[in-house]
Amino acid sequence: MANNIIFVPGTLTQGHLYGPWPAVDIWLKHNQATLTNPPDIVIAYSLGATWAVTNLKITPATKFILINPLLIKKPWPIILFNWFKYLNQEGFKESQFIKQEHWWSSLKLVFKLIKIDLLPELIKIPKSNLLIIKGEDDSFFCDQTVKTLAERYNLPLKLVKAGHNWNANIFEQVQAAINKPFN
Repeated sequence: MANNIIFVPGTLTQGHLYGPWPAVDIWLKHNQATLTNPPDIVIAYSLGATWAVTNLKITPATKFILINPLLIKKPWPIILFNWFKYLNQEGFKESQFIKQEHWWSSLKLVFKLIKIDLLPELIKIPKSNLLIIKGEDDSFFCDQTVKTLAERYNLPLKLVKAGHNWNANIFEQVQAAINKPFN
């Protein structure tokens, strides 16, 4: 089992809502998103996966567990449309949102991250150090394109009974991945 695990939360949320792992709360205005030691395992959710893969200092042995990542960049109007569709179908509890004082800086970060095409970065990670967990019913951000790309590029993909929202099934898969080799 890894000694140094970190969690990077999804858009506009904080890490303590997801599990027992120390979080890098990138959505907080005054967050000092620096780590003294490279993590052994990075768990990153949704758009937080893009930030984690492109910003963290890692070692060649760092393992990534990416939950419902946005693999390819999409125009912001499509992201916005999917966000409203997501809110309507799955919902987002108000208690999950970061405080309003962080919204402006977070939205700037969202617009920066949605311009990044994550797929070329994932292809560079050794497959033995990568696991993508996708909610079977996520048709909003981590849609069927992810499944197609995972097959095309032979990326390790695990489908779980979930939508885009984090749930017990996702948590169980993350815990299982932490406690055993990825492949």
